[in-house]
Amino acid sequence: MSNERWLITGALGCVGAWCCRQLVREGHTVVGLDLESDRRRAKLIMSGQELAAADPPRGALVNVVGTVNVFETAKRRGVAGLAYASSAAVYDRADGVRVAEDADGHPASHYGVHKQANEGAARVYWRDDGLASVGLRPHVVYGAGRDHGLTAGPTLAMLAAARGEAYEIPFGGRAQFQYAADVAARFIDAARMAVSDAVVRNLGGPSEDVTDVVAAIESVAPGAAGKITVKQDVLLPLPEDMEASQPVTTPLRQGVLETIERFRRTPPRLE
Repeated sequence: MSNERWLITGALGCVGAWCCRQLVREGHTVVGLDLESDRRRAKLIMSGQELAAADPPRGALVNVVGTVNVFETAKRRGVAGLAYASSAAVYDRADGVRVAEDADGHPASHYGVHKQANEGAARVYWRDDGLASVGLRPHVVYGAGRDHGLTAGPTLAMLAAARGEAYEIPFGGRAQFQYAADVAARFIDAARMAVSDAVVRNLGGPSEDVTDVVAAIESVAPGAAGKITVKQDVLLPLPEDMEASQPVTTPLRQGVLETIERFRRTPPRLE
C-alpha cells in the first residue's frame, strides 16, 4: 500500500470518479467527498472496485464558495499544494479559434465567471499564504459518467449507440474531445506537481468536429449508422482549440470504443 493519501472532492462526479478509479488501482488511500449521494457514476466507472449551471446563486455557492473552502482547509491543514478544475468556459468563442494558455478570458456564462474567480482565488492563496496549486481547464470531456449538461451530448450519443437507440448531439462545430480517464490522470499528475506558484493550464488535444465523434461511434457500433445526428446550427460558446502543455493522449476512436464497451457491460440508469 502506498503512503500517499488523497482527498477527492466531487468524487461522485465524472472526473472525480475516474480519479478515484486510477488512484485505487495504484494502491493509494483515497477519501471521496461529495455533496451528492447518487453513486451511479462511481459504480459505473469503478466496475466493482471499492471506493448547476441554470441556477447562478447555487452555482456560485458550489463552484466559488466550495472551492474557496477547499483552499482554506488545505491552508489550515498545511497541505503543500492542490489541483482544482477550472474550465474552457473561462474563454468565449469570440476569444479566437485557437487560444493561448496565457490569454485573458472573457467568459460568456455564469459558470465561466465562477471558474475564472477560482483562478484568481488560487493566485491570492499562493501570494498571501504560500499555498501552491495547479488549475486545469478541460474542454469537452467524454466517457462513462458524463451524463449532465450540453457537453454531455457526445457521451449520451455513445450510450444511445450501445443501446441501439437514436440520439441527436445538441451542438455542432469543432472542439477538443478529451477522454475522461485521460483528464483524471492529468489532475492526479497536477496535484503531485503543485509545489510552487498558482499555475493554470489548458487541457489540450486535437481539435475535431462533432461529426468526427459520430464517425468514431459508427465505426465502433455499425448498427448506430444513421441513428446519431448532430444539431449543426448550435455552437458551443467556447474556442475551437486551446493551446496546451497538457494534451490528452487517447485517440478519439479508442476512447469511444472503451466508453461504448463499458456501457454495454454496465448499462447506467439515467433519469
